[in-house]
Amino acid sequence: TQGQTAGSDLANTAPAAGTGAAAASTVAKYKSGRGGKASASLVPGGSADDGSNGPQRQTYIELSQKRAVCRRLTSFIRLCDYMVVDALVKLAMKSVEEIKCSVLFPKPVEHQEEQEEEEEEVDPAAAEGKTAHQLALEAAGVAPGSHNQNDDGPFKGSVFFIDLVFVDDSVVIQPNLESFIFKAESVVKKFTETIVRVERFVQMEAFAAYTKHAASDHPGDSELGVGPDVNDMVTGEEHYKSLVHTIKMSLQTAFADIENYALNYEKFKTMYLQNRMLDSHKIKEEAPPLDWFREERQRYHTQQHDIENIPPAREVAIFTVKTDNFKTVMTPSPVRCLDEIEALLPLIAKERNDALMRELSEANHKLESETHTVEEFVDFVKFHSDIVLRMPQINQEYDSISEMYLLIMTELEIKNPSTHDEHLKFSEGTGPAMSKLRGIINQVEESKDGLTRHFVDNIDQQMEGLRTTMHEVQEKGKNPIIDDEDANLEEVIDFVQELASEMDKVKNREKQLGLFLELIDPTRVGEAGNGLEDELLEIHRVIGDKVKLWTSLRDWQAKTAEWNETVFDNLDQATIEIEVQKYDKAVRQVDRTLKGNPVVPKLRGMVDEFRLTLPVIGCLKNANLKDHHWSLIDEIVGRPLSQDPNYTLGVLMDIRVMDLKDEIQQVSNQATQEQQLDEMLQTVQKRWQGIEFIVNGHKDQKDTYVLGSVEDILTHLEESSVVVSTIASNRFCAGGLRRRVDQWEHDMKYMSETLDKWLEVQRKWMYLENIFSQKELQAQWPDDARSFLTVDKGFRELMKRTYTNPGVRNSLTQNNYSLLAIHKKDIDTLERIEKRLEEKLDQKRRLFPRFYFLSNDDLLDILANIKHPERIAPHMLGMFEGVKKLSFSDSYDVTHMHSQEGEVVPMAKTFKARGQVEKWLGDTELNMLATVRRMAKVCWEDFNERPRMEWIFQHPVQLVLCVSQIYWSKGSETALQDGKMKDYYETNMVMLKDLAAATAQDLNKVARAMLRTLITLDVHGRDLIAEMVRENVARAEDFGWTKQLRCYWEVLDTDTSGHGDIVLKQNNSFFVYGYEYLGAQGRLVITPLTDRVFMTVTGALHLCLGTAPSGPAGTGKTESVKDLAKGLGRQCIVFNCSDGVTYKMMENFFSGLCQTGAWCCLDEFNRIGIEVL
Repeated sequence: TQGQTAGSDLANTAPAAGTGAAAASTVAKYKSGRGGKASASLVPGGSADDGSNGPQRQTYIELSQKRAVCRRLTSFIRLCDYMVVDALVKLAMKSVEEIKCSVLFPKPVEHQEEQEEEEEEVDPAAAEGKTAHQLALEAAGVAPGSHNQNDDGPFKGSVFFIDLVFVDDSVVIQPNLESFIFKAESVVKKFTETIVRVERFVQMEAFAAYTKHAASDHPGDSELGVGPDVNDMVTGEEHYKSLVHTIKMSLQTAFADIENYALNYEKFKTMYLQNRMLDSHKIKEEAPPLDWFREERQRYHTQQHDIENIPPAREVAIFTVKTDNFKTVMTPSPVRCLDEIEALLPLIAKERNDALMRELSEANHKLESETHTVEEFVDFVKFHSDIVLRMPQINQEYDSISEMYLLIMTELEIKNPSTHDEHLKFSEGTGPAMSKLRGIINQVEESKDGLTRHFVDNIDQQMEGLRTTMHEVQEKGKNPIIDDEDANLEEVIDFVQELASEMDKVKNREKQLGLFLELIDPTRVGEAGNGLEDELLEIHRVIGDKVKLWTSLRDWQAKTAEWNETVFDNLDQATIEIEVQKYDKAVRQVDRTLKGNPVVPKLRGMVDEFRLTLPVIGCLKNANLKDHHWSLIDEIVGRPLSQDPNYTLGVLMDIRVMDLKDEIQQVSNQATQEQQLDEMLQTVQKRWQGIEFIVNGHKDQKDTYVLGSVEDILTHLEESSVVVSTIASNRFCAGGLRRRVDQWEHDMKYMSETLDKWLEVQRKWMYLENIFSQKELQAQWPDDARSFLTVDKGFRELMKRTYTNPGVRNSLTQNNYSLLAIHKKDIDTLERIEKRLEEKLDQKRRLFPRFYFLSNDDLLDILANIKHPERIAPHMLGMFEGVKKLSFSDSYDVTHMHSQEGEVVPMAKTFKARGQVEKWLGDTELNMLATVRRMAKVCWEDFNERPRMEWIFQHPVQLVLCVSQIYWSKGSETALQDGKMKDYYETNMVMLKDLAAATAQDLNKVARAMLRTLITLDVHGRDLIAEMVRENVARAEDFGWTKQLRCYWEVLDTDTSGHGDIVLKQNNSFFVYGYEYLGAQGRLVITPLTDRVFMTVTGALHLCLGTAPSGPAGTGKTESVKDLAKGLGRQCIVFNCSDGVTYKMMENFFSGLCQTGAWCCLDEFNRIGIEVL
């Protein structure tokens, strides 16, 4: 640049080019351009000191040069700015990377090896605790291991302190992982915030004098701005994102080790929670054995030792885990438990010793006391037996207390004075008492036999005294007053009750003495009293029966008096019956033991007489009795009971109502039966109050409804009819009940018949409504439409009322039972419409016979769309086997036929699809036949004009198949005449290979279907040629050839135009091709069995007969017939027969067959009823 001027040099310098040296060179050149004098200011617009006293205005060139220098300096400033930014970005990245290296876990293999070597060099004294150096570092706030850090590498060892604490009954790590990650993210974020705060050079005020003029010269230059965002430069780096992710993952991995380490302290948590559950009161109640105390003390001592051995800190991963807080919480737990156990043991020992001492004192006192009566001796013997049985437990308790005090005084070393006193009390009090008890027990055993003999004799004496008393009572019981029925009732009862009381005392004492004897001397069991017990029971029973007799007589008289004075309506029949049964049982009981006592017959007579009134009471208390029943009862008893609400049972007894029992029972039974029948009728009535019609909307039409399912209603009708008939046939159905039952019986029959007619009207209405809701059909049959509208209006109003009030009974019996007549009238009207409609459809079918193959609904749908020919497409396949739809021009000219496989065939002649549908559909049929016949000749003639593989794709599939068969037949006969059948076999093989190769091409659906069918037929032709070669068929007249179904093109004698037709021959059979368009339908694989079936069928048709193929299901009977029809170009209708086929359906079907010439396959023919056939 030295040969250039300063201006051109600056102008040609790139804005971002240069270094500090380049900038200095530029300034020097600027100076030389000014004659070697330095400018007072590089800023454009400044003044220059040229020796004059005033300012001198700079020239344009000077200003331009100055601006160039500013731009150059601005570029340099920006360069420096970018260098600083780059350094800051690298600094931030390096800082993040150093943090990553410091917290990286697990450490790389090399670093782990170094750390292991350093750990091996540690002073062995550190194994017993932390070194002084470690303590100094920890006091300075540096984690253990951080002293290994140097300027050339990351931290080695632990990086952070972390506390293991026990909070809320859980072992917790503080701070947790989330806190660490948050802090790490905060630190990394502050790196970027720090470098962002560094001021950019291009924005500094010191450089504004240079940069602002450069920016003003280039206002659109974005490079003169601040430049890229430093924060985005850092955070947008993939390396930065990777570092941050690594930091998070390292912390998570390290924390996983911390959590695993914390699991080691879960045992202390369990220990703490279990120790907290220690309950001294519960222990005192349970009184555990001494071994339990020893085991618990040992366990708490072990816990103390384990807690003391918890290390205060442990390096785990990149953390130093401190456990001081945890240890502080855990330490008091076993200490408290140990203190409670050791404090509890003396208390338990004292309580048990006091209880034992009380028991020993009581036992010694009772065993030392003297006995004077049998009762006292029995108690003494029982207590002695009990204490002997309890001695092993007492000895065990004594030994246990002794061991407890031994443990207290030796192992626990408790020096409490009170505890010493209790131990002394045990030694000097309980011990001697225990020895004394053992001695007394031995003494009692020695003196027991003598005492036993003494008291046994005493018991025998008392038994004899009881016998004497018993005989005295027995003699008293023979007092004549007891057998005197006229005696004073209360005196006799007091007398016998006193005797019973004396016998109770004797019996109780005898039982007590027997128990005493059994306890004192078990060898005398059953000997006490020498038969006294049996004699006592007999006398006691006799006395008891006498008491029962006289008390029953007294109570019965009181009961009957009370009942006789009670108002009859207030009597409780159930209570009376229970009382009568009770006294009847008492009479039977005393009668067995007190025979001859005149009081027994007296009581029996009173009870029996009253029992006769019980049935009458039950009848008169019958709640089902009505006014007319009470009138009958009044006549029977001869008294107006129904008019006297306060009559009593005594009144009935006075008039001897029990003598009228049968008549009253008959009236009561009648009332009960009538009530049952009435309840049955009410059940029927209530049921029908809740039964409603299910009313559904019809075709989303407003305010138009039809009945839903009525199966439940019909079931209720049937059940109710049975119930009402049952009630009506009952002999108790009479009077008002009979009138109600007759009405319900009439309603059931009426409702059933009306509902049947209603459903019939609805079925016919729904059928005809679909027809006459269409304008086209209304216009074609206006008279029928008007008749239907009359019924339609009434039916819609009826259904609207039913929707508002869906109750079945109200709906069926409305308008004074006139609904049935209305329905019958509507049915007659609808049937006349249906009949006329059927006649009109028959007219249409006679005009176009293929309508016979459609249902009435399909035919009506066609007639309804007479102005829209394209809408009859869904019904085309029902009339034309191969035509799915027709193509129409804008003027509704029929132009093309479409098969269901997608093949499109143009009509030979177009015609209008206007006017009567049967007419233009008839034209469609004629034009279809003419089109297929004309195209057949074209296809036949075109065969020799082009190669076969090209020819097959130029004509309809149906004709390609047929003409191929024509030329196969022709070629076969030529080969027979020339004797070249083997050569012709090879020709067939070549044609098959060409067809197979063509299947690999990209073909449409129709072409592929055609190839598949053509291959099927050619394979059959090849097999026939091979068969004739094997059988040496040499002439066309041989049966081996004539039996085959063959195709020819011939001009028939009846063909005056000379057009020619396809003919088919088999044996003597001869058929002209039907020319029914069949589309691109496939053909069956022809087997030898199929050939025989075809030969049978064609032979039958030649003789004007039909065929009836039979065989197992699924063997191809129907499909074989259909395949032969395809070969002959005939329409074949498959009719699925069932037992629902009527003669009318068969009539229509056969009418269509006769008039169209179509074939028919009656599938499952045997299912049609024999009457229909």
